[in-house]
Amino acid sequence: MKKLNIIPFLLFINLCPVYSQTQIGQTLTEFAADDTFGASVAINDAGNRILTSAPRFNTNGVDLAGRADAYQLEGDRWVPLGSTLEGVPTVVGLFGQGLDMSASGNRIALGNNNAQPQVYEWNEAIGDWEQMGEDLEFPGQPDADCKTFRFTQDENTLVVGATGSGSESVSQFQWNGTNWIAVGNPLEVPVQNELAISDNAQTVAVLFRENRGANGIRIYTFNGTDWSLQFTRTFSASIIVSDGFDLSADGTRIVLSYGDDQNAASGVTFETYDLIGGDWVKEISDLNVTPLRERNNALRMSADGTTFIVGTGMEGGGEEGAGTRIYQQRNNAWELAHYFDYDNYDESILGNVDITPDGSKVVFGRSRRTNVGFVEVYEISEVLGTSEFDDHNYTVYPNPTTGHFKIDADNKERVSRVVITDVTGKVVREVSSSAGHRINDSNLELEGEPGLYFVTIFSTSGGRSFKLLKI
Repeated sequence: MKKLNIIPFLLFINLCPVYSQTQIGQTLTEFAADDTFGASVAINDAGNRILTSAPRFNTNGVDLAGRADAYQLEGDRWVPLGSTLEGVPTVVGLFGQGLDMSASGNRIALGNNNAQPQVYEWNEAIGDWEQMGEDLEFPGQPDADCKTFRFTQDENTLVVGATGSGSESVSQFQWNGTNWIAVGNPLEVPVQNELAISDNAQTVAVLFRENRGANGIRIYTFNGTDWSLQFTRTFSASIIVSDGFDLSADGTRIVLSYGDDQNAASGVTFETYDLIGGDWVKEISDLNVTPLRERNNALRMSADGTTFIVGTGMEGGGEEGAGTRIYQQRNNAWELAHYFDYDNYDESILGNVDITPDGSKVVFGRSRRTNVGFVEVYEISEVLGTSEFDDHNYTVYPNPTTGHFKIDADNKERVSRVVITDVTGKVVREVSSSAGHRINDSNLELEGEPGLYFVTIFSTSGGRSFKLLKI
């Protein structure tokens, strides 16, 4: 029989924070069936403006032309900010499949399948968006599929990742007061779907896949004219690097993820590298999450690199793998802080999570053509850890437990769902209430080995995550 030394765990559970998550505004849903609303999302630094897209929306009768919409928080509601943006409607243009919102929320960048990326600026005087200059030009790349956009912190530089037949590249554009001008030479690299930049765009990370199957992450620095390779993490063909990776604001930390395409049970591994003394080294333990798969993931990191949000889909990891997870650094390891699962939603589309620089607010979207797409925004925080969790909404006891536990809730706070995960984020149990009834305490059984687990309680006002020790 396995034994657990309870005293250190009691000290640990009392000292560690309990996390809360509160939805900001209402849930935004699709405009039309199968429009893939929620495919891409972005949030400004203050967390009061968001940008969303529906790339498969039929605009003005044009099939799959796409659209993008910005929203501003007014009170407790998200309201449209300006007109819907449609770009240049073309068949299968998928406008909005790539997008970004600047730090202030006053500038947005949008792209499509036809190498016609556009940048807009909010004009308060007219209460609408105005295009800044002409469409961005990619000389010699008429077939580029512009999927990734990243503004610098000062909002005057835009980094664009383009893919397509013979046109894979990363380019920088700077605003000169009249137009967006390409700066320096493009980075010719077989970039796939995603890239990450430092706040000043002097450091860029890209995902590459070569013809023979090798793939991985490369980090480059930019001197204003040319690019220099600084770091490479390469994997063989059987190991698939995920689209989920990001850089810290100063460009000295990267979190990347990968999975074994031949062994689904191995899950996804997250690696963290820090730039120390001119070398990229590992100082944080790898994180392995077994419900997940390597495909269709999206990841964004807080400015200081101590918090990241990752969104995954059913196609990537099965029903228990679908959802959004937020991890925070504790000493030299990543710890699950928040978990959002997607009831009746599946399959991630790239670029569907974002986080404010301070890590306090997140936005995520889910889109699949056979289901309803949606976008939600949450504020995340932590409250004092305790062996009994009671914040006038919930009381959870006993803690520690031998397996069975109970939840008491105020009358105004009907618990609708309870999700239990292990420390990596793997869902080990989920219990939902039936219509008009509370959670049945007899179903709250913590199965599995002794150790630390996370229990997330969902109610009408949001969710709370806390730690539960099984002995």
